[in-house]
Amino acid sequence: MMRLALMCCCALVLSCGSSEPVYLDAPTGQLPDTMSELGLYRGGGVHDDVLPYTPAFPLWSSGTQKERFIWLPEGEEVTAAEDGTWSFPEGTHLFKTFAWNGEKVETRVLFKQDGEWDFAVYGWEGEDAFLLDTSTSHSVSLASEGGLFDYQIPSRRQCRTCHEAAPKPALGFQRRQLAPGPELDPLVPPTNPTVDAPDERTAEVLGYLRGNCVHCHNGRTVFDLRQEVALENLIDQPTASSGVEVGIRVVPGDPEASVLLAVLDGESDTTMPPLGVQIRDESAIRKVREWIRELD
Repeated sequence: MMRLALMCCCALVLSCGSSEPVYLDAPTGQLPDTMSELGLYRGGGVHDDVLPYTPAFPLWSSGTQKERFIWLPEGEEVTAAEDGTWSFPEGTHLFKTFAWNGEKVETRVLFKQDGEWDFAVYGWEGEDAFLLDTSTSHSVSLASEGGLFDYQIPSRRQCRTCHEAAPKPALGFQRRQLAPGPELDPLVPPTNPTVDAPDERTAEVLGYLRGNCVHCHNGRTVFDLRQEVALENLIDQPTASSGVEVGIRVVPGDPEASVLLAVLDGESDTTMPPLGVQIRDESAIRKVREWIRELD
């Protein structure tokens, strides 16, 4: 069972129906087994000390609706590191709740303790959610227009696969992702969620890549999709990875010959993103197809 330091969570974790925090009599405490004990949601809203935030370029997760929150220890704030990334104080908690047709499915927790980031997941059953064993993934059957599909709640290893591929694990809460807001402004450095692109269509595609691809393809791998180099690494460029079919990443004017479109719409043996997508993002696929078709 994962553990949290008391000093990081005592202001957050509340016993259900009480204003008193739990685990006060011990230096550390186990992560609560239920969401009602955790205290993120209470009285029809959320805990007073958590702040909502919205990424400018959200990650697609099979069409689920999401709400995101951050909690910082009292008196702490996010600071800018020398490389332009953000540094988070000890005890930072980020929460992301996934819902389907208005019903909560899971809440993921990303928290920092002892200088490291760790992960936990709560699965919702009715009015409460329960701490899951994240040594394996969990399948939840959900109803869509095409019938039932198996929504996958990730394992701890799968969480690490995406979050630890990036320079900073807090993927949606960073300088080039975070849409600014008055509640967050005093707690975080200046944000820059804009995309520098020659036209609106290209800006939409680059924004989609930032939210869905750059956490893995970020210069640490052969294929870099960061804004500054994405176009030159895509257009008229052959694939270089053994994990993707041989071809040209983007063939201007010919979407169906472009490997990028094939991996996004599931027409390739390799699909991207490789995790967390059971239903394709048809809107984004249309935009990418139109963008390639219009390229000179």
